[in-house]
Amino acid sequence: MISLSLKTDVDNLANPPVLIPHSLTLKNYVYVFQSSPLPRFAVNSIVVGVGSTALALLLGVPAGYGIARSRRYGLALLILVARITPALSYLIPWFLLFQQLGLSNTYHALIISHLIIGLPLVMWIMMGFFEACIRIWRTPR
Repeated sequence: MISLSLKTDVDNLANPPVLIPHSLTLKNYVYVFQSSPLPRFAVNSIVVGVGSTALALLLGVPAGYGIARSRRYGLALLILVARITPALSYLIPWFLLFQQLGLSNTYHALIISHLIIGLPLVMWIMMGFFEACIRIWRTPR
């Protein structure tokens, strides 16, 4: 990937392929920064990533603790089913819901969509962590 990004178009399309370019160029990087709003894309990714991760931790850690502490493994099975459900199966219902609520094309909709995928994973991992902690804590020394 690095080699491709530093080669000219002629070297990239050469047959046989040129693995090590004779002359390096940063023209491809200049083109990307000039032709697309890359800083805006980066800000969008950071906002959605940090927002969905923070919400998943805020909701998932207490839920994982509660399930591990109460030993309600039926809830754990429900979380596992939510985890193995394909994310695309949520696509149409979420789109219709976001259209109805006026949230389409907003950060909120994107954060909620990522949260639906990440929250069961956080809960599942935290349940295992808290179960191990409880098991260690209850073991006689």
